[in-house]
Amino acid sequence: DGQYGVAVALSAPRHLATCGDLAQPPGKKNAEARERRDAHRHAFVAPAVVVDAQTGARISARTSDLSLGGCYIDTLNPFPLGTTLRLRIHRNAEIFDAPASTASSHTGSGMGLLFGEMTPEQRSMLAGWLDECVAPSRSSPTAPLQAEKTDQRDHLLAVKLIHSLVQKGVLSQSEAAALLEDSQA
Repeated sequence: DGQYGVAVALSAPRHLATCGDLAQPPGKKNAEARERRDAHRHAFVAPAVVVDAQTGARISARTSDLSLGGCYIDTLNPFPLGTTLRLRIHRNAEIFDAPASTASSHTGSGMGLLFGEMTPEQRSMLAGWLDECVAPSRSSPTAPLQAEKTDQRDHLLAVKLIHSLVQKGVLSQSEAAALLEDSQA
């Protein structure tokens, strides 16, 4: 028969997202295996202050991900594993203030924190922040621009691919014209 099939999948680049699911990297089974996560983590960047409850030592840092059960704090000098802490995460006009403990510690990169007992108000605040990560606000002024730029980029890539397939003899001129016409609709 001599015919070829081509499948093309176009999607938005990952770097456009500000919040999203984070997969656990493969091969990290030692310390991370001890920190069993009961909740999905989401990328979440916000300023944070972490205070050692016993010594009063303070670290100003930022979160990199968040769940209902804990978060990851980016810092060069994390507290040791098992340290009892007080955590404050600042977002817009809200401050999440709760007890936490160090569940993992990685010198030079950060620490995983497990939240302690939370009030219903604290849990509600976290849930609201996580909801925004899952379904970002439609009122974001840059969201339509980013989507439009992605659509334009995807269209240009599709056109280049179709022309390349014609040059290689995979598509006929009439097939290419039909595809290009469909892409304008």
